[in-house]
Amino acid sequence: MIIGSEHTPGFYSTKLDEETGIMTLAAKCNAPELSIQWLNSIYKNLSEYYIDKTIEKQLSTFKVVREKVDSIQNEILSKEMRLAKAKDSGRGIYTNQARLSEARLMRDLQILGLMQGEALKNLEIADFTLKTKTPFIQLIDAPILPLSPRGQSKLRGIIIGGILGGVIAVVFIIGRKIFKETMAS
Repeated sequence: MIIGSEHTPGFYSTKLDEETGIMTLAAKCNAPELSIQWLNSIYKNLSEYYIDKTIEKQLSTFKVVREKVDSIQNEILSKEMRLAKAKDSGRGIYTNQARLSEARLMRDLQILGLMQGEALKNLEIADFTLKTKTPFIQLIDAPILPLSPRGQSKLRGIIIGGILGGVIAVVFIIGRKIFKETMAS
């Protein structure tokens, strides 16, 4: 009943113009509100599905890179806290062992800073790629309820027709009289 059969048309039909890429959705039934809700629901689901499938790979890459940036940031915070504790625990007394631990932490922080810079660059690239690959699906002609017929009264039509006919007749008669007088003189 929805898509029909060979002999009877269905409630719902689609058509895709390969040249323009425009998809036409149509629904015909006795309840126009049902047709509109049906078409709006199908449009919403189709557009979400198409967008999700189109950007699936780019979105996955973006999420992985964002997790990497977050983990590097957490590691930096952890190393900074350990370095601060190491400096506080020395209380002005620096042993070679304490200096070695601080030097290692400083080196790790420098490496993590470089890693964070590269990860942020990759995150911006992934974000840009995701935004440029996201398709824009535009609704060209939204479904609307059928217009109710607005009939004019016959009397009004007769009056308007009579007035217009009278004006045209008077213009014609006056124009003909002026034409004859100019030809006679």
